Amino acid sequence: MQVRRSPISLALMVCLGMGGAFVGQEGAIAMQPGVVAQVTDGRKAEADKLLKEGDRLLEQAFPSALEPFQKALKLYQEIGDRKGEGYALRGLGSSYFLRKSMK
Repeated sequence: MQVRRSPISLALMVCLGMGGAFVGQEGAIAMQPGVVAQVTDGRKAEADKLLKEGDRLLEQAFPSALEPFQKALKLYQEIGDRKGEGYALRGLGSSYFLRKSMK
Protein backbone atom coordinates (compact mmCIF):
# COMPACT_ATOMS: atom_id res chain seq x y z
CA MET A 1 0.00 0.00 0.00
CA GLN A 2 1.38 3.39 -0.98
CA VAL A 3 0.93 6.46 1.17
CA ARG A 4 -0.25 9.49 -0.73
CA ARG A 5 0.54 12.90 0.68
CA SER A 6 -0.93 16.14 -0.50
CA PRO A 7 1.27 19.03 -1.68
CA ILE A 8 0.30 20.86 1.52
CA SER A 9 1.64 18.07 3.74
CA LEU A 10 4.80 18.00 1.62
CA ALA A 11 5.31 21.73 2.09
CA LEU A 12 4.69 21.38 5.82
CA MET A 13 7.24 18.58 6.12
CA VAL A 14 9.83 20.64 4.22
CA CYS A 15 9.21 23.69 6.40
CA LEU A 16 9.50 21.63 9.55
CA GLY A 17 12.60 19.83 8.29
CA MET A 18 10.98 16.42 8.67
CA GLY A 19 11.87 13.40 6.62
CA GLY A 20 9.47 11.50 4.47
CA ALA A 21 8.51 11.01 0.88
CA PHE A 22 5.79 12.35 -1.35
CA VAL A 23 4.41 9.66 -3.60
CA GLY A 24 2.82 11.04 -6.71
CA GLN A 25 2.23 9.88 -10.27
CA GLU A 26 5.89 10.31 -11.15
CA GLY A 27 7.03 8.23 -8.16
CA ALA A 28 8.61 9.15 -4.85
CA ILE A 29 10.53 12.33 -4.23
CA ALA A 30 12.93 11.74 -1.37
CA MET A 31 13.53 14.48 1.19
CA GLN A 32 16.52 14.70 3.47
CA PRO A 33 15.57 15.21 7.10
CA GLY A 34 16.88 18.25 8.88
CA VAL A 35 18.11 20.17 5.82
CA VAL A 36 15.79 23.10 6.45
CA ALA A 37 16.58 23.08 10.16
CA GLN A 38 20.33 23.14 9.47
CA VAL A 39 20.00 26.13 7.15
CA THR A 40 17.88 27.97 9.71
CA ASP A 41 20.28 27.09 12.53
CA GLY A 42 23.23 28.46 10.54
CA ARG A 43 21.43 31.69 9.76
CA LYS A 44 20.28 32.04 13.36
CA ALA A 45 23.85 31.53 14.57
CA GLU A 46 25.02 34.21 12.14
CA ALA A 47 22.30 36.61 13.30
CA ASP A 48 23.13 35.91 16.96
CA LYS A 49 26.79 36.66 16.24
CA LEU A 50 25.86 39.96 14.56
CA LEU A 51 23.63 40.86 17.50
CA LYS A 52 26.50 40.28 19.95
CA GLU A 53 28.83 42.36 17.77
CA GLY A 54 26.30 45.19 17.73
CA ASP A 55 25.93 45.01 21.51
CA ARG A 56 29.72 45.11 21.93
CA LEU A 57 30.02 48.17 19.68
CA LEU A 58 27.09 49.83 21.44
CA GLU A 59 28.69 49.32 24.87
CA GLN A 60 31.78 51.10 23.55
CA ALA A 61 29.58 53.96 22.32
CA PHE A 62 30.36 53.34 18.64
CA PRO A 63 27.65 54.60 16.31
CA SER A 64 28.83 51.93 13.85
CA ALA A 65 26.72 49.44 15.84
CA LEU A 66 23.87 50.15 13.39
CA GLU A 67 25.22 47.88 10.66
CA PRO A 68 25.40 44.60 12.61
CA PHE A 69 21.95 45.25 14.12
CA GLN A 70 20.49 45.89 10.65
CA LYS A 71 22.01 42.69 9.25
CA ALA A 72 20.86 40.68 12.27
CA LEU A 73 17.33 42.08 11.92
CA LYS A 74 17.19 41.03 8.27
CA LEU A 75 18.32 37.48 9.09
CA TYR A 76 15.91 37.15 12.01
CA GLN A 77 13.06 38.32 9.78
CA GLU A 78 14.01 35.83 7.06
CA ILE A 79 13.96 32.88 9.46
CA GLY A 80 10.92 34.11 11.39
CA ASP A 81 12.64 34.56 14.75
CA ARG A 82 10.38 37.17 16.37
CA LYS A 83 12.35 37.29 19.62
CA GLY A 84 15.57 37.89 17.70
CA GLU A 85 13.84 40.62 15.69
CA GLY A 86 12.91 42.32 18.95
CA TYR A 87 16.48 42.25 20.23
CA ALA A 88 17.80 43.60 16.92
CA LEU A 89 15.19 46.39 16.92
CA ARG A 90 16.12 47.27 20.51
CA GLY A 91 19.75 47.50 19.41
CA LEU A 92 18.83 49.69 16.45
CA GLY A 93 16.83 52.01 18.68
CA SER A 94 19.70 52.28 21.16
CA SER A 95 22.15 52.93 18.32
CA TYR A 96 20.01 55.73 16.89
CA PHE A 97 19.62 57.22 20.37
CA LEU A 98 23.39 57.10 20.87
CA ARG A 99 23.99 58.62 17.46
CA LYS A 100 21.58 61.49 18.17
CA SER A 101 23.04 62.17 21.63
CA MET A 102 26.57 62.37 20.19
CA LYS A 103 25.68 65.26 17.85
